[in-house]
Order: sequence, then structure tokens, then C-alpha cells
Amino acid sequence: SAAPAASAPPAPAKTESDAGAEQAAPPPAPAVATPATIKLVEPGAAPRRALRYAWKVGAAEYAEVDVKIAASMAVNGKSTPKAELPLIRMTMKIEPSEATPNGDTRVAYETVGVSTPGAGDPALKKKLETELSSIVGLHGKATISPRGVASDVDFDLPATATPAVRAQLDSLRDSLRSMYVPLPEEEVGMGASWEVTNHVPVSGALMDVQMLYKVQALDAKSATLGVTSKLSAKPNQPMVLPNVPPQTRASLVALDGTGSGKSVITFAKLTPTAQSKVAMTMSIAVATEGEKVEMKNATDMEMATRPGKAPPAKK
Repeated sequence: SAAPAASAPPAPAKTESDAGAEQAAPPPAPAVATPATIKLVEPGAAPRRALRYAWKVGAAEYAEVDVKIAASMAVNGKSTPKAELPLIRMTMKIEPSEATPNGDTRVAYETVGVSTPGAGDPALKKKLETELSSIVGLHGKATISPRGVASDVDFDLPATATPAVRAQLDSLRDSLRSMYVPLPEEEVGMGASWEVTNHVPVSGALMDVQMLYKVQALDAKSATLGVTSKLSAKPNQPMVLPNVPPQTRASLVALDGTGSGKSVITFAKLTPTAQSKVAMTMSIAVATEGEKVEMKNATDMEMATRPGKAPPAKK
């Protein structure tokens, strides 16, 4: 994927005076992801063929997903230095559980490991691992078409999950949606390209993601694809931020970004080998108790997905 999920800036902290505030009207319902649309741009050179996934029910795989984020924030024009979070590595078990009559595949997921390998502040790494440990053992599901279009992606999120874990699950859910490259209906060959448009939830708003895939190598078993992406969103969308006083209202001012990457897909395997980088800026207007604040968040995100191994059994 070249457009991993984005995260919103942290909301203003709740104060004691907010604790007794009257409950405001309920926030707007969060936006919901919509199915991807796929448009062929260039069919490529002959010979051409229809590209389709062919997964075997019961053939479990393990996937490693690495996410590295660096972000800076400005509040009413006053900015903070860019901070890098430690690398987060999630290991997932992925198993095709059922073939549907119309040819789709139902897939079961389980998060079997979370770690923060590599360099970084030991205290911050420990804090992250503690917060994210609650997603280990988490189960999810999705339905995926032979053309790689995912639907019904969901996770069984525990009621006790912290806002940080919920935000991470949003990212994980969208990572799974975009793990499988959507393939065109038409037959294609070397040099072919197609555009995929997604509408992805970001803290209650909808982000528009346009991704352009181009075939760099193709054989009977696999395809190597170059990927570029463009992120945008309509302004003035209401947003839902965690840990805010009841009277707080937030709306999206602006969002834009670009990304690039590479993906190697094997048609018989659920897990690709992919790398991507995305740079995104997002501005949010927050109003509470008569005070208005504009927060601008600049985020650089690197993401890598690859086949993994089952974690060692605990003694």
C-alpha cells in the first residue's frame, strides 16, 4: 500500500472545569469507508491477461507490518519540532476461511504479536508496547474479491481499549483494506496502469485516496507494481476526536498529501511484499467553551509489509 491510514493530531486536554459541563448534543456519526473504484488507464503491451487472485481455503499465512511515523504539530501557528516514534511491528495470522458462492474469499485475521524493534527512547518504546499489547489476540475478518477488493473489514475491539489503541486499530483496519492491490477487470500486460480511488475514514471525516499502479514486471505467478498516491479531503467535514470535553466540536480545514511505493504481489498468496512512503499535512479547527484553536499536523509515514513467521511459542 502507498497510502497507509493517517492519524489526527491529539485533542486539547480535558480540564477540571470541563468535567461538570453539560453533555452537548451527540457528535456526528463517523464517516464510513466506501468500496474502491478501479479505472484502467493503459492496458499495456500484448500478450495481455486478466489478473486475479486465487487463494486456497485453510492455507494460513503470517504477515509482518512495520509502521514508522515522524510528526510535527503547530497550534495557532506555533510549531513544535518534528518527533519520530519508534518503529511499530505487528505480526498477523491471515487465513482464508471460506469461499463464497460468488467467488469471494472470507478471510480471518489474528494479531499475534506487537513489538518496537530497533532504536528509540527505551521509555517511549516500553509505553507503546504496553499500550499496544491489548491488540495481541485480537480477531478480525474481511471478505475479498478475486480482484482484491476488500469489504466487511472489521475487528473485535475490546471495550477497554485506550484511544491510542483505537487509533492504531483504525490504521490496522485501513492497512488491511489496502494490503491487497485492487486489480482491473480488463486484461492487461507489461506497462499497464490503473487508478484506484478509495474514501478512507480519518477521525470521523473522509479522506480521498487516489492510487496509480503501473506494471513493472509480470509473469504467471506474480506482478511487480510501482505505486504513486495522492491524498485530499473536502474541507469543513465534522471530525470526532478522542479525549475532548463534551462541548468540543472539531472540523477539517484542509488535508493533502502524496506517496510512492512498490508492491510485489503473488496471486496465490495473501501477503504481498510492499514498501511505501507518505507525506501528509492536515489542519483541524477545534472549538470549545468559546475558544477556537487551529491545529496543523505534518506527518511522514513509512510502511512495509512482508510475509512473516509464526511467533515463538511462550514457555
